[in-house]
Amino acid sequence: MTSMPLVTVAIPTYNRAELLANSIQSVLKQDFTDLRILILDNASTDNTREVVQAIDDPRIEYARSETNIGLFRNWNRALQLNSSPYLCLLQDDDELLPDFVSQSVTALNENSSAAFTYTNTRFIDLAGEPLHRQELKQAAAGKISGLDLLHQIVTGDNWVIHASCLLY
Repeated sequence: MTSMPLVTVAIPTYNRAELLANSIQSVLKQDFTDLRILILDNASTDNTREVVQAIDDPRIEYARSETNIGLFRNWNRALQLNSSPYLCLLQDDDELLPDFVSQSVTALNENSSAAFTYTNTRFIDLAGEPLHRQELKQAAAGKISGLDLLHQIVTGDNWVIHASCLLY
């Protein structure tokens, strides 16, 4: 019997096999290896299944919906199927930098009351070339309370955090 991985990176996807391969590879290149990659195929009609099956790594699990259940229900499947203490919802057209998981796990382990970590976002084109960055406001001492975060969002302090930049 194998132990539960510390981190699940769930990748909800629908008909974006050509982008999905890059997302999966970015997870496989993490310097943190105690993870599983959960591909949540929302009834794709392209070659998503073949792309996933072509990558030989035992940490990859593939779950396909027989009918399209919509974006948010597919994301919710990540919560339902997750058994790891930590979860990242990586969008199928996004990629993680190689130390994202290790740095996020370290931060959460060092701050047991924290619910999630987040990072800045770097946008790239289809060739992987940089387009621009989105810098988030820095929290004092690297931490912010949930109430303070909510207050800053409500008052318009530009807290746009992309799902792929979070580890819960």
